[in-house]
Amino acid sequence: MFGYTSLRQLQDYCANDARFLLVTGGMKPSFMSFERFIHDDLTDPIEDIFCQLNKYIEKEDGRMNTKVLYVDGTKYEAYAKKTSFVWINGTKRQRVKLWGQIMDHLMKLNKHLQKEKILYQFSILHEMSLRRS
Repeated sequence: MFGYTSLRQLQDYCANDARFLLVTGGMKPSFMSFERFIHDDLTDPIEDIFCQLNKYIEKEDGRMNTKVLYVDGTKYEAYAKKTSFVWINGTKRQRVKLWGQIMDHLMKLNKHLQKEKILYQFSILHEMSLRRS
């Protein structure tokens, strides 16, 4: 949420920030509690933790379809504030052109996956949505 944060900053957030108080259930852990947790309990590599979390979600929530990989377009532009009204028409044209290239690459990748008998495929969206959520 805040990028890199020291353990003492985490302790302060847990003591003073309402969001952290809600998550911790009103408990106010010390920086040493965080240190012990990181040192003693977080011993697995992040990749393993990510895989375990995905398996848990897949098992607990039957709606998750693992046979289709989706491309999330919510972070289409890395520096959205950099694009001002002066550049908006160029940005729109470039976005449409790039969208077509991405979908072409995804179709090629799907054909390759099908040829190799890999049971995953990317969803192909024929229309790009520019709506903000």
